[in-house]
Amino acid sequence: MSNDFVEGVDNHHFLGEMNTGSQDYDQTYYDEYAGNPYDVEAGWMTMFRSVAKHIVQSVEPCGNALDAGCAKGFLVEALAELGVDSEGIDISEHAVKSATAEVRPRLRVGSLTEPLGKRYDVITCIEVLEHMPFADSELAIDHLCAATDQIVFSST
Repeated sequence: MSNDFVEGVDNHHFLGEMNTGSQDYDQTYYDEYAGNPYDVEAGWMTMFRSVAKHIVQSVEPCGNALDAGCAKGFLVEALAELGVDSEGIDISEHAVKSATAEVRPRLRVGSLTEPLGKRYDVITCIEVLEHMPFADSELAIDHLCAATDQIVFSST
């Protein structure tokens, strides 16, 4: 099948040929995310507070939580506000360094293609795996499943 099978669609991304290095998720990426900045002022905390409330109500995490692909830690912060011992991991050094001072200690730079190092009561993975090459996303799923029995997953 040709890589240009759908005109106007970025088929390299569709076919899982994206890069997943930290350099791909720099300041420009977050400043121009979906045409709007990915920051608190753009309303992202409001949205993630709603997501966190839904997670707490439906999953009822009694232990710790990990947001896999946490970016600037909005969901981590929102879960912590609700009393969940939460932390996040993201491949973007820029995103972790750009997190608010309150949440930054809960975040770390790392790749989901590496083992997570401990178990979690629940892991969230929201809009992450579609940014990874297929083989890397399969490996990430293996690592997520090895670290928890509950995953909240979303991908478009």
